[in-house]
Order: sequence, then C-alpha cells, then structure tokens
Amino acid sequence: MSRGVIDEVVEANRRVAAGVATSLSSRPARALAIVVCMDARIDPLVDFGLARGDVHVIRNAGGRVTEDVLRSLAASWYFLDSGAVMVVHHTDCGMFTSDPDEPRRQLERMAGSDLGDVDLLAFTDEDGSVREDVDKIRSWSLTPQDTEVRGFVYDLGSGLLREVAGDT
Repeated sequence: MSRGVIDEVVEANRRVAAGVATSLSSRPARALAIVVCMDARIDPLVDFGLARGDVHVIRNAGGRVTEDVLRSLAASWYFLDSGAVMVVHHTDCGMFTSDPDEPRRQLERMAGSDLGDVDLLAFTDEDGSVREDVDKIRSWSLTPQDTEVRGFVYDLGSGLLREVAGDT
C-alpha cells in the first residue's frame, strides 16, 4: 500500500511537534474570532499578521455565517472571552457566482444526488454577502451588546483586506 497524503501530513506533524508551544491558552490572546472561507489560498494567521493562539478561526465554504458559525461564536464569546469578530469573504471565491443556484445544480450533478434542504449560501455580491453576515451576527439574540463586528473582503491578488462599509 502506498503512502497517502494523510500519512505525509502525520509524518510532517511529528517533525513539527517538537517546536510547538504547548502552554498556549484556549482563550484567544487578541480576543478576536475570524469567520473566513476555507479556501486553501488563505492562511489567516500568515495573511493577517497573526500568531498561533491570537484568534479563533472559524472556516467554511464562502466564510458564511451559518447556525454552526453562530454556535462557535457563542462558545468563543461566553466560554473563551473573545470580544470582536471579523467576517472575511474574498475575491475569486467559488461561492461567488452570477447564478446563485448554479453551484447547487453542479454539486447535485457531480454527486448524483439531491441536496435536499442544504443551502450552499452562494452569493452574487461580495460586499452584500459580507453585510448580510455581519448583520446576522449583530442581530443575533446571543451576541453580547458590546461585541465589535466588522466585515471585509480579502483581495487574493493584492493580499489586502478591504473593509466593507455600511449595514444592509
């Protein structure tokens, strides 16, 4: 049996493990949570000038605010003392499309199965989707009153964060 990519990652972990700080707290040192896309081209720690232990990073396809993201934010706020949230979408995202139903149709064709009530949360407007997600966090009944929530689009070409202004 040939070695697969998972075996390679486990072996790389063994080489790296000796240098990993084990005394870090589960509380983010910067009291910040970042909701960001799972895109492999984005490394929030490196791209945003952060270090291990600085922030909670919550990732999914499109960096969208879902019920599970809200669950994770509640744990971050109430159990682990974070106090601010960045919502970060990015340019050239696979969930950005001129037809928000196309990713669903494409996935159903590829999987050979109906997705049922699964919403892929594709979007046609980068800034609009950021505003929608920021508003979802701000208006959620469990969001602490003093929580700072701001939205951004990360430009993969320039490497810069651009703040999205205004509410929906």
